[in-house]
Amino acid sequence: MNDEGARAALAVLERAEEIDIDVAPLRLKALAWGPHDGLPVLCLHGWLDNAASFARLADHLPHLRLIALELPGHGHSDHRADGTYQPLDWVADVVRAADALQLDDFAIMGHSMGAGIGSMVAGTIPGRIARLVLIEGLGGGGVPDDEVPERLRVFLEEERQARAVLDRRRPAAFDSAVRARMAARPIDRASVELLVARGVHWSEDGVMWRHDRALQRARPRTMSEGQVQAFLRAIECPTLLVMANDGERWLGDVFEDRAACIRNLRKVDVEGQHHVHMDDPVVVAEPIREFLQ
Repeated sequence: MNDEGARAALAVLERAEEIDIDVAPLRLKALAWGPHDGLPVLCLHGWLDNAASFARLADHLPHLRLIALELPGHGHSDHRADGTYQPLDWVADVVRAADALQLDDFAIMGHSMGAGIGSMVAGTIPGRIARLVLIEGLGGGGVPDDEVPERLRVFLEEERQARAVLDRRRPAAFDSAVRARMAARPIDRASVELLVARGVHWSEDGVMWRHDRALQRARPRTMSEGQVQAFLRAIECPTLLVMANDGERWLGDVFEDRAACIRNLRKVDVEGQHHVHMDDPVVVAEPIREFLQ
């Protein structure tokens, strides 16, 4: 390996503990940092990210036991046999992983899609969640009730078309993979190098993405907005919402309605972009450290 960025990223990831989790029929992977007797915090990454999402933040929260789970189809975790990924299935995966890890009184920290999944987990098993930290996300993807059938139809049609196309993936240079990932949204190069280092297979010919290609099809937003808000209303624990001032505002008009659903919500605004917890972990770690003290 002759890429300095790859070597630096792998050196950071080597400081983490690798964990195998059996949630039959799937085997999931996780990276963990911090003392075993620290408050356990189950960390959930965003769409097409992986456990490396929390590597830099872990350095600034050394008293916590951070366990960054890789959701099915992501990172080193197994792919679903049918290539279908539904938000509620991921919620069930997280609960099963918590069971396998014997976590009964723990915190959840999620970024973006992981924040949506984490909020649904907290609403599903509220008695087990001590604290909830949401970074750049509040609830899962919801649509108006009358749009659910059409969204499902579009997803199934795009899935059918995608399965008819041959997989033409070829190995690429690490730097090419980094540049491709950076083109997706604003994010610092060092942050992308961490995600790519964890998210690819290495070979003599280059690197290939580990994630399930099925994830790159249209995501099945088949939950209604009312269902999303029902999960938020079921959350009982104190909740911290960290939003970047230059992050993604995809929630739009429903943000205030969703925020009002959580009874004990504290919102903190920080300078940064959507992956602020990676690009500038210090600014995110400060309110999290105070909240999880």
